[in-house]
Amino acid sequence: LLGRGEPAIDSAFSFTLNPISIVPSLLSDPIDGVKYSVVLYAVFVGIGGWLLGRILSLGALGRLLLALLLIGRGNMHAVISGGYFQLGVTQASFPWVVAAALAIIRFPTRRYPVVWLAVVLTLLFWAGNIYYTLPSLMMVAVLLIAFVIKPKLAGAGWRERIDVALIRRIVVALVLTVGLSAVTSLPIYAHQQYLGGHPDELPDAFYQPPTVAAAQFFTTTLYYPADTWHQTYFSFVVPLWFAALIFVLLPPISPKLQRFRAPHLQRRMVAIALFMILFFLLWGTGTNPIMKWAYANLPLIGQWRVLSRMLTVSAFWMAVLVALRVDGLWNALVRSRRWNDDLARLLRLPSIRTWFHYGAALGLIVISTLAAREVVLSWFEFGATQGPPEMTWRCVNWLRAQHPGEYIALWGDGYDDLDVYLANNVRYTHINADYHPLGMTSALYAGDLSDVQPEYLISYNDDERHYWMERGYRLIDGAPVTDDGVPCLMHNTDTFSYAFMLPVSRLQALISDLVPAQTTPITGVNHQFDHVAMIVSGDAQTDLVVVAQELASPGWNVSVDGLPAELQPVGQLIGVVLPQGAIPHRILFVYDPPLLKLGGVITLATALISSLYLLHAERLARRRRQEETAHAETTA
Repeated sequence: LLGRGEPAIDSAFSFTLNPISIVPSLLSDPIDGVKYSVVLYAVFVGIGGWLLGRILSLGALGRLLLALLLIGRGNMHAVISGGYFQLGVTQASFPWVVAAALAIIRFPTRRYPVVWLAVVLTLLFWAGNIYYTLPSLMMVAVLLIAFVIKPKLAGAGWRERIDVALIRRIVVALVLTVGLSAVTSLPIYAHQQYLGGHPDELPDAFYQPPTVAAAQFFTTTLYYPADTWHQTYFSFVVPLWFAALIFVLLPPISPKLQRFRAPHLQRRMVAIALFMILFFLLWGTGTNPIMKWAYANLPLIGQWRVLSRMLTVSAFWMAVLVALRVDGLWNALVRSRRWNDDLARLLRLPSIRTWFHYGAALGLIVISTLAAREVVLSWFEFGATQGPPEMTWRCVNWLRAQHPGEYIALWGDGYDDLDVYLANNVRYTHINADYHPLGMTSALYAGDLSDVQPEYLISYNDDERHYWMERGYRLIDGAPVTDDGVPCLMHNTDTFSYAFMLPVSRLQALISDLVPAQTTPITGVNHQFDHVAMIVSGDAQTDLVVVAQELASPGWNVSVDGLPAELQPVGQLIGVVLPQGAIPHRILFVYDPPLLKLGGVITLATALISSLYLLHAERLARRRRQEETAHAETTA
């Protein structure tokens, strides 16, 4: 019901296979379900932050702080509140991806991290926005490069110094990712020419100096012009006063006093976090020489752009860096000391140094709690909920009441009120997004009918009304009126009906764009999401082409009178040519993409292989062979 019939599953921007995104909507309704999903993703990213802290061997304070900073980090909820649900929730996978990659590094004999990484990358891909797939893979690559070289051994060659087993395990995880995601990645890859893509970065793209951009990590004040999508630049992740305390004002603590359980891991992670913050910050501000080269030589990279999205990745690593620093201070103040000796001193006459250490530790807990609270409360900066759009509900409900059971296409206003369209089974034809999928084309008509004006639209101000009146729309008398006493709905009789037909010869003879007056509307259409049925009478003198306003995506099939026919895309919409003869024909369009089914089989097979891999199936098979051999020898 959104757009012009874009595929719902085998789409690069669909979240129908991600359980966190879709299950709440299936259990309740689409709009409330998405709200529940936002809450679940907040929990999901928090658990991921706690788990990442555990893999990093952080103490309780560091784990909880990292979890809360990732829950409250501004990029996620500010983007969601702007209507970019998929772009926001995909960020929740960051800590899970990094934790899985680190688990592969830390536990080289265990298999679950390999499958874990494959699963979280697949869920990231299935969350409905491929944008953060590349940054996530880059994180895995940087971690691999940082840990693939073992400490130098005397007389060791390059083979002994390179952790080949680590490379192998990462490759296995990526191969499993490809297999698990095949149900969507296979048809998307095979039909990538119809994705439509995303506009490449423009030479005059909006930038800020790195220092100004980095300031967004420490404040809720936005340093961007009001005419930009300002909330998407909201990257608050740690209060400035807290960052100044833990990084500048508190004296450096000697590493000798810190008893980390994994000092090598944490030392490298500090360096990695600093590198990732700087790399993505410079990428976003257009000053990264590596990415400048990539833009010039790798065409696809040009679509990974926008300063606000790069700040998102840097903000995540800023939270990791803060958690590592707080855990280091906690180690120096508490975990490095002997609790039994200190308790004995407290029972007698505590020294000033003992009081200082435990007082400072308590103060660290307090200031960390206050900082985390400030970050989490920033959800209300942009994320407060709003009541339902009463005027839109009145307009759409009234329109549906006037035309019960009919197909209705409507041009709306924004997309913060989609629930009313879904509830009334009204197609919302124009989504305000910079991504538009493409349909197949044919020689019949190479023009574009995928974005034609609908029959109805909603308008709330005079400027819009005058604009649409110049294009043939008229106010509908009797429709609900807006605050200025004008009907909210407009109607245009000179538009394409949902299904229409015209002679093939007329279509081929066109020297300009096809207009509605040149077509014959088709009524009595049985319209479902993947089945469109109609009965149309042919013409005794000429071939007719029948068109329905569904995007001609690969996978559409058509039958005429129960027999397979050739699909003929017309202006990127589905169509079919009827043979001559003045008899009624039963036409059935069915969306049945074979690659989606093949990909589903590969996904299920990969899930089975992953399960057998986790269960050490080869050991079970080896044991069974040994038992059979022993039984045969005993029998002999």
